[in-house]
Amino acid sequence: DLSRAPRLKWFQSMWAGTDEYLAPGVLPEGVVLTSSAGSNSQSVAEHALACLLALCRRLPQCRDQQRERLWTDPGKMKTLSGATVLVAGAGHIGSWFAGLCRGLGAHTVGLKRDVSRSVEGFDRLAVMEELDGLLPDTDILVLALPATGETRGILSAERIALLPASAYVVNVGRGSAIDQA
Repeated sequence: DLSRAPRLKWFQSMWAGTDEYLAPGVLPEGVVLTSSAGSNSQSVAEHALACLLALCRRLPQCRDQQRERLWTDPGKMKTLSGATVLVAGAGHIGSWFAGLCRGLGAHTVGLKRDVSRSVEGFDRLAVMEELDGLLPDTDILVLALPATGETRGILSAERIALLPASAYVVNVGRGSAIDQA
């Protein structure tokens, strides 16, 4: 319906991702498109940390066992202290998340296109081309990537195979970053 608004000058998206508005014919020619990128970064990072801690402490298994009245050991639990957390996407969300993990004793590595400027929360920054070399030493991989041609399917079966068997993957970016097949 936006394409039928000839007097529209500016469209503000309520969320960070705007890829669906960039297709030809969706917005009238010349419309300024802005997003809410960065406005929910802290809350998304905290949600990602909550999900990660639930995985590390095996809370889903504990909950399921409790429902079944099973009182068995759910298995070895992880801690973030000393873990290597690789964050693909060192933007607003990735930076917040890395800072939270560092506060819990993790070593944080951020992946981004340009590492000429430092980003808070990370012990180290690396360029995206280093991804394959970093995966074998990664305990936790977090994807905080936008939907672009470069990020589509970036986490493939081949890259998952490079991760240690005990690694966790948490995706708080676009689903297109994971080649689900």
